[in-house]
Amino acid sequence: MKEPQRKKLVGNGLWESSRMMLPEYVAALKRQAEESKQLVKPILTDDEKDYINGLIRSARASCLPVTLTLLHGEYDREDITGQVDKIETRRGVKILLDELGDDWRWIPFEDIIHAEFDQVEI
Repeated sequence: MKEPQRKKLVGNGLWESSRMMLPEYVAALKRQAEESKQLVKPILTDDEKDYINGLIRSARASCLPVTLTLLHGEYDREDITGQVDKIETRRGVKILLDELGDDWRWIPFEDIIHAEFDQVEI
């Protein structure tokens, strides 16, 4: 028995059947893939900012570790955990975080998109 002949535009359509692509199409596909990796920084409401601020101040007063989610630029999201050592309010709000023995780090408040107390085992 003869196997049925496969149509040229099947599955992924034209891309699957093409053997060659123009450089413009390759560049457009790469650009589209990069744009899909972009992270959009959320716009925090005043209540969310107050919650983060209160949690950071509580963490400093109680010496409990806190986990902060930071967004740097458009592509870099980072979660860091540590104890809040100092809150600086001159020239913008910054938090000095002791990364639990690793290092000390100044974090600008505007880079923080989420904060929560770290899970502490008792």
